[in-house]
Amino acid sequence: MGDTNKRDGGIHSEGSESNMSSSNSPRHLVLFTQHFPYGNKETFVELELPYLAEAFDTVRVVPAHVAGASRELPSNVVCDDSLASISPRDLVRQGIARANIRSILRESKSVLGDSRDTQGFVARSRRLLRFLRAAQKITLWFERQDQIKVENTLFYSYWMEATPVGLAFLAQQNPLLSFVCRTHRWDLYEELYNPAWFPFRNLVLEQARRIFSISADGVSYLQSRHPLYGHKVELARLGVHSLGTTTPSSDQILRIASCSGLTEVKRVHLIIEALNHLDPTKKLRVEWHHFGDGPLASQLQEQARTLLGNSVRYTFHGHTPNQNVRQFYVEQPVDLFINVSDSEGVPVSVMEAQSAGIPVIATDVGGTSEIVNEDNGVLIPARTSPTEIANHISKLLDAPAQLDVYRKASKETWHEHSSARQQFSDFAQRLLKE
Repeated sequence: MGDTNKRDGGIHSEGSESNMSSSNSPRHLVLFTQHFPYGNKETFVELELPYLAEAFDTVRVVPAHVAGASRELPSNVVCDDSLASISPRDLVRQGIARANIRSILRESKSVLGDSRDTQGFVARSRRLLRFLRAAQKITLWFERQDQIKVENTLFYSYWMEATPVGLAFLAQQNPLLSFVCRTHRWDLYEELYNPAWFPFRNLVLEQARRIFSISADGVSYLQSRHPLYGHKVELARLGVHSLGTTTPSSDQILRIASCSGLTEVKRVHLIIEALNHLDPTKKLRVEWHHFGDGPLASQLQEQARTLLGNSVRYTFHGHTPNQNVRQFYVEQPVDLFINVSDSEGVPVSVMEAQSAGIPVIATDVGGTSEIVNEDNGVLIPARTSPTEIANHISKLLDAPAQLDVYRKASKETWHEHSSARQQFSDFAQRLLKE
């Protein structure tokens, strides 16, 4: 799609209409993403968008980056590529004078940190500059719009990282501008970074109308660290659709699935090591399917060849669209899902497994405990060893009746906590009230 900056995306200019919003005024949403609708990332936005389109008169999607093919959008949704087209030269011409200098100076003090920590100073400085550049792009993008009537428009950032900083700058200058944002994992937990610091976090919390965390753990995290703005932080879960319910294996084989990027944080090597620690007499009764790709693909495939050989059947399916993964769950027998990640928000991969009624073994990180418990599976400590994971698998090998109990509870958990229709419909209605 081309630049829709000059097209009427349903966002009307000021002038002949009254500046006062009314109950029958058009309701518009501007949604900032990283990539969506381009490429294959941010699949959760794709699930949420139809409900936003149903609730709002128009939705304008503004990606920060444009690459790859565009996905199909609902009829009242337009894609605006103009933010991604802003060049470094444009930012130089704009300068930073239009940004809130006082906020920048205040934030700059955090960069200093420990004067003896040179490495930390450099890292903070680079991060601050990156956030400022992103914020500048947002403010310049806004200044180039001649159709936005902020009284009837809600600005929504899908991530609470750099984009909301620009929105916060704008809100400081224009009290009528309202914005909200979601927060997930990498854009939430400061401890994932060294140094542990997000520039302008207080400013974003101060200026935002609402911050929606996908997990209760995220809500508690922000409220404990920023109590002054705790009343603005709310829970708004993600959700997935169910394509049906899996059937248990009927041939004495325990079929295990996992779905994640092949990266360090996902720790897929622990699954391989756990399968290697199974009782040799039980190995032929296990079949493992992994969905997902990543930089560690070759290394993990070699590890599987070395440790598992022919004793455990396994398949690395590589990058697989979510729809295809969920179809596999209902078209093929799947008895157990495993997630041993070191960090999570609320794992969508687990939601997808539960939507098919698959029992889960998962590490107790982030908000995982909000959907995995002793009723629908096994929640294990983050630092559980491969041997302990193998012990849990072995117990389930010998307890088909328990797996049946977990299957039913897993489906019920999805319906209660992770149904896309329920979660996204509710969220869209909450946005209408902002």
